[in-house]
Amino acid sequence: MQDLIVRRAAPDDVLVLAALIDGFAKGHPAEQHSRPAERMRDAFFGEQSVAQVLLAERQGKPIGFGVWRRTYDVFWSMFGGDGIGLYVTPSNRGSGAALCIIAAICAEIRS
Repeated sequence: MQDLIVRRAAPDDVLVLAALIDGFAKGHPAEQHSRPAERMRDAFFGEQSVAQVLLAERQGKPIGFGVWRRTYDVFWSMFGGDGIGLYVTPSNRGSGAALCIIAAICAEIRS
């Protein structure tokens, strides 16, 4: 796992994320649905972004992502977060990448 880096995705990563999301959608009913890069850019990096995206890379190559959104618990008056998407390319599964992405999401939510 030493060669694995999980970082906050940036607007320049939209096309990379789009390709990973296409892989994530394989076998899903929405597999053939259009996912315009500009809409994705607005959702993740626009002024009113709806979620945060972390990108996992191994030796500089994107291998997965995690998506989370901020939440607020009205009973406990605390902020938190929900993980809403996690994907690792098939050739990188079983390598600990998913665990690293989840740990990075948890660290962001805690901070």
